[in-house]
Amino acid sequence: MNDATPYGAVMVAARKLPPRAVTVAAFLDWNPDDRSGALWQLRDGEPEMTAPASDAHGSVQSELGRLIGNHLVETGRPCRAVTNPGVVPPVRSEYNMLVPDLGVTCSPPAGHAIAEALRRLPDGTWPAQAEHIAADGALRLDSIGLAVPLRAACRTTNL
Repeated sequence: MNDATPYGAVMVAARKLPPRAVTVAAFLDWNPDDRSGALWQLRDGEPEMTAPASDAHGSVQSELGRLIGNHLVETGRPCRAVTNPGVVPPVRSEYNMLVPDLGVTCSPPAGHAIAEALRRLPDGTWPAQAEHIAADGALRLDSIGLAVPLRAACRTTNL
């Protein structure tokens, strides 16, 4: 960065796609010779391997999956929790397929690697940053009518 470029301009510049960006379609056809069981996602046209979960992270992921799944059964919703779904976000959808820890879908099993829905804010926009929940707060999934105390999700950890 030179002295003529204001710092703020660098921070707000849009991230450019790599010269040979991989599309989601090509990514789904790609089969890395990786027998480790690693998960891959596509971020801005670049395949990236995701790190394995820590014990606490995996425990919270499993506990939330169980709590969400139980809620779906108890309420009779035709939905299901999915671990590590492939999600194509609405922004740069041709070059992004991310792999969150959990997803909930109410669509029938599709037989392919892409999940369908993401959570929007009440006004229909996508959140600019992650929502922070206090230790004594609740994780709310309004789309399926669920509120889970955060402590319940961390029940099997020392968090």
